[in-house]
Amino acid sequence: MFNVTNPLYINGLTDEIKKAGISSAKIVISREERCGILMFADDIVLIAESREDLQRLMEITMEYSHIWRFSFNYDKCAVVIFDNKVGGEIKYGPCKERCDCGFHWKLGSKLIKQETSYK
Repeated sequence: MFNVTNPLYINGLTDEIKKAGISSAKIVISREERCGILMFADDIVLIAESREDLQRLMEITMEYSHIWRFSFNYDKCAVVIFDNKVGGEIKYGPCKERCDCGFHWKLGSKLIKQETSYK
């Protein structure tokens, strides 16, 4: 989930996500259309079926934020894997610029944590 500090310009982000042509998760709108992003007020939820697709959606979102000059509250950003095989508590490594433990994701130049539940 991304928490955007200025929600005025995020509506066009849905178009950018659609243009990317990334196969989104199983939130089906119609036979031809799937949903890869949910937005409410200043919250953004990106949905993908693979790690690579989710990382690409995060890159697109970051690029869009640079164009429209909004920022993320990294303390409120996280990734949740619903088919997670981890179980229990996640043990994070001391990752700084890159993740070695497997439980951080890259959002721009920063790492955000993988969580076990959506808040």
